[in-house]
Amino acid sequence: MPFLSRIAVIGPTAIDLVGGLGLAGNVVSRTAGMAWRSHGREVAETDVGGLVKPTCAIAPFHASHAGHAGAVGQARHVLAVTPSIIVADTTCTDCLSGGTVSVIEGAVRIVAIGRPPLASCLDLILAVGMALGVPDRGGALHQHRVARMLALRMHVARYLVRTSGARRPVVIAARSDGGEWRVHDDVRAHEVVDAGGGMTAGTPGALLDPATVQALRPDIILAGTDGRDTGDTVSRARAIGLYRGVTDAQSWHADWDALLGSSGPFVVDAVEAAIRATLPAALGANGTPPRPDLLKRITPGDD
Repeated sequence: MPFLSRIAVIGPTAIDLVGGLGLAGNVVSRTAGMAWRSHGREVAETDVGGLVKPTCAIAPFHASHAGHAGAVGQARHVLAVTPSIIVADTTCTDCLSGGTVSVIEGAVRIVAIGRPPLASCLDLILAVGMALGVPDRGGALHQHRVARMLALRMHVARYLVRTSGARRPVVIAARSDGGEWRVHDDVRAHEVVDAGGGMTAGTPGALLDPATVQALRPDIILAGTDGRDTGDTVSRARAIGLYRGVTDAQSWHADWDALLGSSGPFVVDAVEAAIRATLPAALGANGTPPRPDLLKRITPGDD
């Protein structure tokens, strides 16, 4: 299939899926994300005329896209390597045509990938495998990842049902926002915590101060940053956790970009990390912590 010979991937889900399908060797351009996109939120892009307009990662490559004219400069570094197909993340309804995966034909073939709810994320594997002409690989990867997700969910359910006194821990998913802390406003954060056996507390987007944290009575605090804030979140996470005397909850530093960025096969790893931080007994007595690049326990010795 010659159109697979040179693949450009844009966005964490595209990277995850193309790699998972065994096509990493065909990638000629790899971009983790565009400046205007963070976890599926469309933010403002200013064109040369000073006008602010919404756009998406696909707009620069899709001549009929409403945002194309103001974004063509963003495409140059990708088109310079002459890809035969572009696989890109987007939440743009025009690009997705009402689905979660859409193929756009033009000067360069584009596979647009949406951001479905966690429960249907793994179906993207089948759809993208078909769009890239590798349905057998898609089917095998889908079967493997679905089986692992099901096993994780069964471990959690079995533990809660069979263990006397077991309950779902109350979890605050917090992100730093310009020096303040707020309940994470990305629905995926709450989906991952729920799949990991926890119950998220607080209103998404609500400001977190000591009184609010105390009132929510969390068992676990997952506090971190995403691409909108690059500050020292480990030290600031302590300010809303155990070590300032607000609550006796366990505190974890969360890399929200890593945990929530992909809607591809990696969602299974994100759920497993959540279980290992919030309900580790569900996975046995070995005490294996989550991957530290995803969730890292905050201790009194942390700066």
